[in-house]
Amino acid sequence: MIPVGLLSIAGYLIENGFGARIVNLAEHVLESPNFRVDEYIKGIDSRIFAIDLHWDVHSHGAIALAQICKQQHPDSFVLLGGLTASYFSQEIVSSFQFIDGVIRGEAEKPMVTLARAIAKNSTLDQVPNLTHRQANGHVRINPQAEPERSIDHYDFTNLALVDPKKVLLNIEAGLRSMKLWNLPVCRGCTLNCVTCGGSQHAYQRIFKREKPAFRSPERLVDDFHALDNQGINSIFLFQDCRLGSKSYYENLLRRLHNEKWSNIQHITLELFHPASDEFVRYLARNKPADKITLTNSPESGCDRVRQLHGRNYDNQSILNTVAKCKANSLPIIFHFMIGLGSESTESLNEMWTLWDKILSRKKHSGFFTSVDVGPMILMDPGSIAYENPANYGYRMLAVTFSEMYRKLSAPIWTEWINYETRYMRKSDIVQSVFESMEKLIDVYEKYGIYDRTTAYNERMRNKLEKNIAREAQDALNLLDPKARSQKLKELHEIYRDPLLSYSYVMTCE
Repeated sequence: MIPVGLLSIAGYLIENGFGARIVNLAEHVLESPNFRVDEYIKGIDSRIFAIDLHWDVHSHGAIALAQICKQQHPDSFVLLGGLTASYFSQEIVSSFQFIDGVIRGEAEKPMVTLARAIAKNSTLDQVPNLTHRQANGHVRINPQAEPERSIDHYDFTNLALVDPKKVLLNIEAGLRSMKLWNLPVCRGCTLNCVTCGGSQHAYQRIFKREKPAFRSPERLVDDFHALDNQGINSIFLFQDCRLGSKSYYENLLRRLHNEKWSNIQHITLELFHPASDEFVRYLARNKPADKITLTNSPESGCDRVRQLHGRNYDNQSILNTVAKCKANSLPIIFHFMIGLGSESTESLNEMWTLWDKILSRKKHSGFFTSVDVGPMILMDPGSIAYENPANYGYRMLAVTFSEMYRKLSAPIWTEWINYETRYMRKSDIVQSVFESMEKLIDVYEKYGIYDRTTAYNERMRNKLEKNIAREAQDALNLLDPKARSQKLKELHEIYRDPLLSYSYVMTCE
């Protein structure tokens, strides 16, 4: 996926007389095994190369790409932007000589000012939000402009700017193939989940945004039509539309319900907290498309852990939401996270029990519920817990950008984890991930979501991941660089080849 803000930035540059396009480099790499990033970058003629570094998991790739851009185009301006880049802007520009600057916070208007300054070869000291290296080597942090009160004048739908986008847009979901795109309800948040880099605290800290800027229902209807005309059949409307008040979400849902779509069949809506009877009934009566899916991220299945995390509701309200959705034939998906600050063996057991209760609500026509789970891995820079870890049950293993960048150079995700908790060391978090995956497979099989063959295959995959992670860790501890490299290469080959993977797992039994 690419951040939708890339579309609004590129579109605003074009609107103001500049040429811009978005290269989805990840898809090029995935689709063409022999694709040469350096040769491709060499063939692009641009005064500015702007790279997204939104979430910290992308740090290593963003820095590597920036270095390639500067090597191939030493006279061009290499720029980073996004939440993570903004938070670490001074350290990034100071540490990496091939990065000329970082746009902090919201970038549409600052990018136009930067483009004008570079086109005229004038000073960059007046470009708002820019952290940059001056001619004398000094890193200057320009003042940050007030964020926009409305995002209505930006375009998040011009997919013609993105190339390539075949894999980007086409998502396989079970037996369905969806042509999916994402749209923002707003920019900013009113909640303070303690590890979230997109929380109210983080937006105030990084973007200077005190409250969310909502996209008007009228503009969102325009967005839907623009995507419908481009053949999009599924839209993820991210951020909870209830953040904008009852009148906002009722107006939005009513307007969308009254429209006719040629292609749009499915819409996903986010819930940041359990749904009331009133909201569920209103949505059921005013469905913006034929198929609706709701998502909610309780993070923990333990009331105490969830509330310390900043999500102030209990398990019973989650189960009540499932019942309401079932009564109104609205499917709902729940997302949980492993490795929160106060998590323990007991709280994990509570989460597994909650999964069983959620999935016991057997599906019927028009309704299903599902659960997924994953590790946090990296705590978001700028979040409350990142800046005050001890207050929330965490101990940071990487605080600076350079520390995190080095961690992300490891070839296995278990080495990326940048924190430990009050009750869990890094190895305990890893163990809890694999154990939780096994529990989820068990409950999926118990309620017929997985048949026997699917459950067996999922267990084999979980065992493969677990054993590969363990052996990769052992390989990284080898003192001989050649032996280390050879072992990691062998594990990579095993992981890529289904037959080798199966034999490997059976051998590890």
